[in-house]
Amino acid sequence: MVMSRTVRSGRSTTSRAAGLVASVALAGAGLVLPAAPAQAATGDLSCAVTGSVTFSPALTPTRTSTKGNGTGKLSNCISGNGNFSRLQSADIAVSGPATADPSGFAGQCPALINLKVTGTFSWQDGEKSGVSFTLSDDIAAGKASITGTVTKGPLKGDTVTAAPVFTVNTDCATAGLSVLTAQSGAVEFS
Repeated sequence: MVMSRTVRSGRSTTSRAAGLVASVALAGAGLVLPAAPAQAATGDLSCAVTGSVTFSPALTPTRTSTKGNGTGKLSNCISGNGNFSRLQSADIAVSGPATADPSGFAGQCPALINLKVTGTFSWQDGEKSGVSFTLSDDIAAGKASITGTVTKGPLKGDTVTAAPVFTVNTDCATAGLSVLTAQSGAVEFS
């Protein structure tokens, strides 16, 4: 008997038939191959962020702790899993203690700061989320991070992470850090 082989998409009809026969035989014997691993869940919400933090009094080499008050905006929010599609934008209001690393200053401007804040995200639909997070900024290296949690309201229990791009007040080298502005960045809730 002569067996013909037709090649389609790099696999022969014979090899596909053999694979089908093997699958049927395994299933008939009660052996089932495991399904592919599940994908990680898509995050609850992702938003663009802009805003600023005002330090009063300014952080300087002689004053390495102060209070920070921040305001900002979350916009263009997208719910990857669809659970929070109603949340599209929010106003940000936060405050808390700020510290500067006393060992690193460029003139009067600190190289490293930490800000621990609590506050509120007021969503466009009238809902409010309580938040608690830490902003760490390595001003000298241009690296910032925000990590924290949503403490109440929509997204309660979610982790908040961001890596915004910040700039400092133009007179920071001579007057100390009085304003930290987030020009751009994304916030993730998961």
